[in-house]
Amino acid sequence: MKKLVSILFSPRTTLGLLVIFAIALAAATFIENSYDTTTAKILVYNALWFEAVMVLMIVNFIGSIQRYHLLTWKRMSGFIFHTAFIIIIIGAGVTRYVGFEGRMHIREGASSDFIFSNETFLNVRANDGTQDYAIDQTLALGMITDNSFEVDIETANKGTIEIAYKNYLKKAQETFVENQESGFTMLYLTISDDGGHRHEIQLKDGEVKMMHNTPVSFNNNQRPEGVRITGDADGLFISYPANIKTAAMPAMTEGLILKDSLGAFTRMHLYEPEDSGISLVLTKISKNTVIKYQESESEQN
Repeated sequence: MKKLVSILFSPRTTLGLLVIFAIALAAATFIENSYDTTTAKILVYNALWFEAVMVLMIVNFIGSIQRYHLLTWKRMSGFIFHTAFIIIIIGAGVTRYVGFEGRMHIREGASSDFIFSNETFLNVRANDGTQDYAIDQTLALGMITDNSFEVDIETANKGTIEIAYKNYLKKAQETFVENQESGFTMLYLTISDDGGHRHEIQLKDGEVKMMHNTPVSFNNNQRPEGVRITGDADGLFISYPANIKTAAMPAMTEGLILKDSLGAFTRMHLYEPEDSGISLVLTKISKNTVIKYQESESEQN
């Protein structure tokens, strides 16, 4: 026991712990710069080994105060130095286990009474017809760490809800890949408004998008007041509850699709639904498309 106490209170242990502490902080800084703050917390700041180093440092400093009799006027500077470290580490521990981090947005001249937490949460709400179920679980998702988790919710009437981690992509970008099995058809449209602004959009089979207060749908009948495109990659049709002016490019030969009637929707044609404020051009048809996600530099999470 005396030998263990001697090792814990020795100057070599003090030096070793300070070196480990410095290396850990340096490593955490590099991890944070290369990945993100959450990864640095998982691997260093919130890791059990780092907390153990902090506890050993407190024990070592307290032992050093006692071993070298620092609580005297002649050695008061040493006492203050060691006590300051102890207070800082204890304060960090209180913040770690009792405090929380968040962001509060306050506009000039306004006030706010709520904080956005910096933590990531898995929030699940379910109902089996007779009973409500709720799960609120904190998640720490790092870019190079094992983020695996499983959550089971046992319901009385609908069996078990199983939620399991699959993958994590920071700043995920939605991409579309063609010619895949069990994929969907997607249309690429160029839409212009009365102000001359052009928008390139993708419209998936069964989807509806609002363009300048006009719904544009593909095989979806939820918005009959909008522009409706129907069919498949082998043959598309367009209809609208008003006449549609058409122009075949490049000669711009004019045509007309009557109100509520089906007209062919093909490439190299301009379609102008009357009083809609927009015009459409079909630029591409994508067959057997699937959605895949990849990491990107954009701020899409």
